[in-house]
Amino acid sequence: MPDTKPYAGASNDRLTVLMNQDNGTNFVEGVDFTFGPVEAYNSAQNRNSRIKIIPTDTEQYREVYVYYRRLPISILENLPEGFLDKVKITTYPFTIHGILADINAALGLDLKPEEVQDETFTEARTQYPLQIVAGSLAWLPSVYNFKTALEGVVLMEDGTAMLREDGLEVLLESAS
Repeated sequence: MPDTKPYAGASNDRLTVLMNQDNGTNFVEGVDFTFGPVEAYNSAQNRNSRIKIIPTDTEQYREVYVYYRRLPISILENLPEGFLDKVKITTYPFTIHGILADINAALGLDLKPEEVQDETFTEARTQYPLQIVAGSLAWLPSVYNFKTALEGVVLMEDGTAMLREDGLEVLLESAS
């Protein structure tokens, strides 16, 4: 994967940087302000979200809304070849939260567990859904199907794992 990770950074950090760049400020979340809940919003300026900025110094500053554009996670499909790695999955069952660090590393993201739907998967497949839930500061509720690197699993034509009668995956034999 290239060193460039266009969507890296925690959602709150990315939004703070955006606000400071647009306003020529150097405010720090948790020191100078806190975020209220994000809301859907439509504007003529192509913004689809707004969030209340709550200052810690209420004598000098007042609450304001910041209007901005969140993206669907499916925007990852538009990245050039080689920007995304496959997620290595070695044990089943697994949960999205349980492998979120691996997903983040493969996709160049910094998603937090509260931003994604936790799902359990028991079978080997070539891709799995990553679902963003409402409330993410940077991402709209949306889905991206991340690709996997299945190590040692025999796949059928439709991309699912070949299963034995007991429901376990058929594994390739190793020469070691």
